[in-house]
Amino acid sequence: MVYHNKLGTQGERMQRVRTIAHGIAVALGDTAILGQVDTAARLAKTDLLTDMVGEFPELQGIMGGYYARHDGLGEEVAQAIEDHYKPRFAGDALPRNRAGTILALADKLETLVGMFGIGNLPTGDKDPFALRRHGLGVTRMLVERALPLAHAALTQIALAAFAPGLLQDPSQALGDFLVDRLKGYLKDGGASPSEVDAVIHTPTLRDWASIPKRLAAIRAFAALPQAPALAAANKRIGNILKKAQEVDPHVSELLLQGLQKLRCTRMQRIAPEPMRSSNRVTTLALCRPLPHCANRSTLFRGRHGQCRGTGPAAEPPGLAAMPA
Repeated sequence: MVYHNKLGTQGERMQRVRTIAHGIAVALGDTAILGQVDTAARLAKTDLLTDMVGEFPELQGIMGGYYARHDGLGEEVAQAIEDHYKPRFAGDALPRNRAGTILALADKLETLVGMFGIGNLPTGDKDPFALRRHGLGVTRMLVERALPLAHAALTQIALAAFAPGLLQDPSQALGDFLVDRLKGYLKDGGASPSEVDAVIHTPTLRDWASIPKRLAAIRAFAALPQAPALAAANKRIGNILKKAQEVDPHVSELLLQGLQKLRCTRMQRIAPEPMRSSNRVTTLALCRPLPHCANRSTLFRGRHGQCRGTGPAAEPPGLAAMPA
């Protein structure tokens, strides 16, 4: 059975899906279910040759699950075969077990990498191979199943399953495509454009498993009264650093006096906390006193030790309550 004239037969595609599924299972550390994953991948498309699926195409996968149960392959394998097309549409359920999730990812990634690799991209309202649906399915499984897998790494696992020279490297185009699916998915879930940008463009985002917690942290912090001041301070510092040449980041204590020295000491103590904290709401809350430390009217003093702003420098709210 021919799958695509540039990508070979369904048998060749099945072997690629097996290879991709194996790579994903190893990357997840799920070596205990490698046998189930491989069996399900090997048999997932066999029901396409049956008269039942030929007459009722909407039963593909479903009939494969029935056949697997009839042949005594076990419920885990049967569910994986039945679920590997999921999610079939927006809002559809995800695969029920781990083997099914791995197989569904492998099946969709094989299609995406193969089609992008031969230049068969969706354009306008034309998407004959349902690549947008496949991309959304990959996105949902990575986020909702909290899989610690980077989409770029998955692309490379899938690309390695194809014969050398068969495809052009689709990494950049497919990466942008998947990020667009992620943005749409998050916005459909109620996230604002600014929240989406803040979450997906952070340099520390290695995979998409942490996105729900990051969104929750951003929303919780945005509700705090100190949030606007911190955002303004962060923007101001970022603009300064863009124009600055490379400088020594260390602060000389000889330049600090009184309250300035206290602020500097406390900033140095709390600054490492965001890197260690696994609770992102707590992490952002630790930053609440920092806008006051970045405010030039209280931090930068003239040569006579007086504030350049109006009035004497006061201990910022929240800073006094922090541990010394």
